[in-house]
Amino acid sequence: MKEKIVGINKNLGVDTIYGVLTFAGIYLLSLIFPGIGTIGIPSVTQSIASETGRFIVIVAIAPIFETFFFFGIVLFLFYEKMKFPFLISAILSSVTFMLFHISAYGNFASSSGSFITAGIMGLVFAYQTKLTKSLLPATVTHALLNLAIGFFSTALVIG
Repeated sequence: MKEKIVGINKNLGVDTIYGVLTFAGIYLLSLIFPGIGTIGIPSVTQSIASETGRFIVIVAIAPIFETFFFFGIVLFLFYEKMKFPFLISAILSSVTFMLFHISAYGNFASSSGSFITAGIMGLVFAYQTKLTKSLLPATVTHALLNLAIGFFSTALVIG
């Protein structure tokens, strides 16, 4: 990741396809190996309780801002600025991503182990960012996972 990370660049199509393929692989793994971590959808505040508002927040806004913050800023801070090895930087940014998702579910008890899966997905997003030098694949994967979790099922089991 020693090169500049970008959001959208000339590799827009390839980065998008990479994000979609990563989502497809994760989804297939969830069908083959159920039971490791159940991801539910956290409640969205009543002020934006409409389906349109819920869709925009969960599928568009959250993945963009979360990916930018945790893997564009936090990962960059640990890896580039603090000079930690990439694996350590990826783990630390994934742990912060995981802890954020505990708060999204309200508390530790109501998260039903979803935070563990969020941490695992954080590692996937960190490595996507490193391998592609772009935030777009992680953002696309994140958005598609949120779409599947929030709108295609009430709980997605990821293995």
